[in-house]
Amino acid sequence: MAFKSSQDRDWYYRRGDLVHQSTVWIDQGTLEMAKVRDWSVGILGDTGDITPYCEAYLKFKQQVRPEVILCEHEVRPCLGVVGHLDRVFKYPCIRQRVVCDIKTNQCDDATALQTMAYSLGLSWVTRRMGLALKDNGQFKVTWYTDNLRDLATWNEAVATAFRLKGIQHDN
Repeated sequence: MAFKSSQDRDWYYRRGDLVHQSTVWIDQGTLEMAKVRDWSVGILGDTGDITPYCEAYLKFKQQVRPEVILCEHEVRPCLGVVGHLDRVFKYPCIRQRVVCDIKTNQCDDATALQTMAYSLGLSWVTRRMGLALKDNGQFKVTWYTDNLRDLATWNEAVATAFRLKGIQHDN
């Protein structure tokens, strides 16, 4: 996503943080939907109502009924790399554990690499997905199935970062 300014970028990051926190509260059963609009608009301004994103997450949970295994969990896929995954779900219809990254725009190749990194840190996770929450209350699930390509791309990215830092790293 291209941002018009750093202020614009910061607004979208704050919105994403609020949506992520709200999904945690939804999973914990503590989010009061009636207060979401006032809370988020109070922080983000008049255009900052995150209610539709919360409704999208609720709709996903109602339709899919995933069991939350991990929530906002720190993962270390390799030396010097740390991330915080959004969720690991037990997905009932496929009976597998799925690492999920939640987005407030769209899921893309970067999301595929992000979920690959998380799955490397959790060897017991068998599937990867992105969950795009939309501003119209809808959601879209994107499954990432090209594990060999994503692993090769991830390894190259880590190797490049280590080279730039002057650190030896073997894939």
